[in-house]
Order: sequence, then C-alpha cells, then structure tokens
Amino acid sequence: MSVANDEALRRELPVVEIFDSVQGEGYYIGQLSTFVRLAGCNMEPPCIWCIAKGQRVTMADGSWKPIEEVQVGDFVLGVEDPETKEHIRFAPAEVIATANQGIKSLWSLNGLRATGDHRILTQTQRSRYTAIQELRMHDILVAIPEPEPWDPASWLSGYLDGDGSFYGQKTRCGGYQHKFKVTSIDYDLLETAEQVMRSLGISPRWVNHNAGRGKFGSAKPLYALEITRSKEVQALKQVVEEHRGGPSYLGGFFDAEGSFDGVTVKLAQRDGFIKDEVTNALLEEGIRYKEYDSCCICLQLGGQRGALSFFAKYRPQLRRKWQNLLGRAVRSTECVDEVTPLEEEAEVYDLTTTTGNFFAEGICVHNCDTAYAQGGESGSPMTVAQIIEQCRGTHVVITGGEPLRHARTVELCDQLYRRHKLVTLETNGTVYRPGIRWTCNLISVSPKLPSSGHRPDLEVVGQYVRVANHFGSVQIKFVIQDREDLEVALATIKELTPLSGGNEIFWMFQPVALPGMSEGDLLDATSNLIGDIRNTGLWDRAHVRILPQLHRLLWGTQTGV
Repeated sequence: MSVANDEALRRELPVVEIFDSVQGEGYYIGQLSTFVRLAGCNMEPPCIWCIAKGQRVTMADGSWKPIEEVQVGDFVLGVEDPETKEHIRFAPAEVIATANQGIKSLWSLNGLRATGDHRILTQTQRSRYTAIQELRMHDILVAIPEPEPWDPASWLSGYLDGDGSFYGQKTRCGGYQHKFKVTSIDYDLLETAEQVMRSLGISPRWVNHNAGRGKFGSAKPLYALEITRSKEVQALKQVVEEHRGGPSYLGGFFDAEGSFDGVTVKLAQRDGFIKDEVTNALLEEGIRYKEYDSCCICLQLGGQRGALSFFAKYRPQLRRKWQNLLGRAVRSTECVDEVTPLEEEAEVYDLTTTTGNFFAEGICVHNCDTAYAQGGESGSPMTVAQIIEQCRGTHVVITGGEPLRHARTVELCDQLYRRHKLVTLETNGTVYRPGIRWTCNLISVSPKLPSSGHRPDLEVVGQYVRVANHFGSVQIKFVIQDREDLEVALATIKELTPLSGGNEIFWMFQPVALPGMSEGDLLDATSNLIGDIRNTGLWDRAHVRILPQLHRLLWGTQTGV
C-alpha cells in the first residue's frame, strides 16, 4: 500500500449514520446497498428554517413550550400534509430531531420571530408554504390563537365551582365543623388544584373516595382532596368567591364540567346558583350561549377558531379534552397584519417532526426532513478506513446533507471504487469537485427547486451533465412539491439537454414525500405527477422516469433504514 493511499485511509469525515437498506429512488431503486450519510450542508441560506429562542411551540396536548426546550420524542401539534389533501387536519407530530442553528438575523410575522426564509403554511389561494419574506399583507395563514397568561386563583375558583363541595357537620361538642372535598377521575387536575391551594397557604390532603359501583359493578376510579380545618376551609371559600369571573375562571369550570368535540364547547351544571355565576361570567366576557336543557350550556364561539380562542384565553388545564381537536379539519386562520425584517440577531432553533410542520407562536410553520444531517458538528468523526470497514454491500450510496461539502468525500469514493464497490454519490448540485467523476458509478444530482427556497445552479448542474458526456452515468432527480417546482424542472431540462452531447441522462421525477404522508397519499401524488407530465414534451424521451420514494412507502420518516 502506497504512503498516499495509507494517508487517505486515515483521513476523517463527519458521519451521521451508516446503515444497510435498499435504494429508494432513481436508477437503482430496490438495489440492496450500504448507505453512508455524511454531516453538513452548504446551502446558504440553508433550506432548514429557524425559529428564535424563546418562541413557544404548541404541544399535542395543548400546552406550550419554548422551542429550545422541546426534545426528541416529544409530541407537538402539526397538520397532515397540506399540499396533497383537499382538507388538512390537525395531527400529533413526533419530534424526531432538534437543531440549534446558531445566531441569525430575524424577521417578525404577527409576533413570530424567525428567519426570513422560514416557510409558513398559507391558504391565500390554496394550501402551500411561503417564505416569511415573500408574504404580503392580508395573506391568510394557518394559525391558532396564542395563549394568554394563566391566572391560577381564578382557575381554581372555576374548577371548585364545578367539582368542589363545601359542607359541614355538627361536632360531638355541639359545634360545627366546616369541610371541603373535591373529587375527579383526573388525577392531574387534582394535582394542579393542590399546587394552587398550597401556593395560597391552604394544605389539602389526599383521601380515599368511596366511589360506589358503576353500572356493571366495576369501581369508578375517583381521586379526592379534602380539607377539614375550618379556618382553611373558610379561606378557600373566600378565594373561590373573590375570584369568580376572573381571567381563567371559565377555564377552570370547563375542566370540571365542560366538553369539547373539536368544534363546540359545552358546559353543564345543575346547581342553580353556580349556573347563574357561570352565565354571568359568560355575559361579562361577551360570549353568547344557548341553553338546551336545564343543565347544558352550549357556547356560541363562532366555530373552530372561536373554540380555540376559548382555550387560549381561559387556559383550561385538562389535556385530554383538547386532544379531541386532533383529526379535525383545520378551520383556524388569521391574516398577515405585520411582516417586517428586524434589526437584530438571535439564537435560533428548528425541529424536525413526523408531519413536516409544527405551530410556533400559533402559526403553522414548515421544517426540514434532514435537519439531523445539516450541521457539520452533528456527525461523529470516522476515518475513511473505518467507514469502508462498515460498507458490507457491493453497492454503496454516499449521501448527506451535502457530501461534497467535504473535499475528502472524493477520497472516500476513490477508496471504495478501488475495492470494487459500485458507488452512487448523491448531491444537491451546488458543488462540483472534478475528481469525483472518476470515482463513482452513478452521480445522482437533485437540484434544489423553489419549494426549498432555492433554484437550480445551472452552471454547476451543467458540469455534471458534461460528465455524462465524457465519462459515466448521471441522473438528474427532481423532487416536485407544486406546479412552480415542475415548471422550473422542465426549464432546467430544456437548458441542460444540449450539454449532454446526445449521451444518456436519466431524468427522474418524484413527488415530495413530506413527513406524515400516508402510503396512499404518496401514491396519489405520484399519479398526479404522472398526469401533470403527460402533456409535456418529456413523454417521448427514452430516459424519463416517474417514481415515488420507495423507502418512504416502506418506512416513512424513520432514519437508519
């Protein structure tokens, strides 16, 4: 082994993952291969879009977290793929990656602080993602109301008006002992109530509650808090009376006696005095309602947006009722009333979720599906020799990120090629390294299209087309999300075809496989793409293929498969 060869094997590259799978797209679709994913991307601005530190993300249970506190495995609120469905629906989205993207310049959109290229789900004409810096006043955003501050004392007042009971009994000495008890099937609610009471200097205790038997003889799982000290009972009663009608009173009462089916909010109460207090609070807040029987109050909130405003303003704490929103068609929007660049920079973050989106400060935003491979620091250093040792298959795919961001990728491909591996290199077509053409069996170029916030670099992609003319196989792969992507792809083919010298270029088309798309959605998108291309001049070409991403059909957004 030569000294130069030995030195090449000792050089390091940042590796995100190495795994065995089948190629999911392109000329070798279905081919058993070993994949080497290198870290780092050269796109500037990057096609991941960032939210400023401190901005709140809506969780799937209706709570909110600062984006920097969201962790892999958390579930946030998202929507099903908005560009393949006529009616998009709210959906839980698992966070599969988080990324700190450093310090960047910010824009402000209706109070959301993010980078100007961050893509926002709009419905001005149809559902599509649009960069903040491209939005116009009065464009329509998919958005939910932002939460107002939670007032613990008034929430407690409403909750205890619904589920609590003040009572008393005579003592053996002829006196009178004041008592209080609140029972619930929801342990978390009682725990919240206990925390609020203790913050007010009141110390309830947990007790067993004789719940009796259900209809079929099973015990009802009820929990209870009790106060037996008369002084504390009187203090708690004063809190309830003083804070009726306060900022979060209706939220507390909803937790005790409310229901939500994803559209309509209802309250129930048989006690005439408490019912009057609740209706008075509704009137004070300007909320119209209808009484359907002696105990049911149906709030007229103006549809889904109004119902979500109820949650945002009055801050009920019971998460299971909020989750009735999931699976419902999205009917909550707002208009752009402020969009402007800020003269400031801040630390920014991004999430990758299984739906491809999430809500930040109430606004539905896009994310990148490979954020875990974007930063160069996200990979583990491995020598070329170590990488080769893990490449079991005859076919090896080098991918990223952008693998050609690293000059040593050429050396990796060369060493694999020397060992009779069949090497496919995947690139976004923004970097060209001359030595790469001698070390790969197939170069798969996937030019960035407008839906990513970029356009093809025709000069660089043209160099790969010339490689096909002089050397080996090249495929140009277009991932299509909307009509503009398709139009740019067709224009790119027209521009580049003369450079091939009549040699074979494999032109590949596939629909974008956004996280959260079902197998049926992806196949429908492929069928639609075939229909869109049918009437173009490509139909008579010998080397045009339209395929879905096989790995997305098989494994969705899982990594390492």
